[in-house]
Amino acid sequence: CIEEIPELELIAPADLSILAFALRLNGSSLQERNRRTRALLQAINKKNRVHLTGTTVKGLFVIRVAIGVFRTHKRQIEVLLEDVKSAIHTLHEEVL
Repeated sequence: CIEEIPELELIAPADLSILAFALRLNGSSLQERNRRTRALLQAINKKNRVHLTGTTVKGLFVIRVAIGVFRTHKRQIEVLLEDVKSAIHTLHEEVL
């Protein structure tokens, strides 16, 4: 679940079927946080296993996840979380 990934902050909990999250970057500017969250979105979508979209909430760029309750299966959520975690790991390696 998104809340269990320490590098992420849940910005908009699921309301009906959409939730939004962004990278948690303590001490970073809003611009840097937005830039890195956009890079995370690109890295997730690059795998072509899930497709997420972005939007801005009060100036913060966030990644949106739309989950169709009756059409979404547990394995699809697992794939999503795998890709999010893998993309975070890749971004951390690029920074180092």
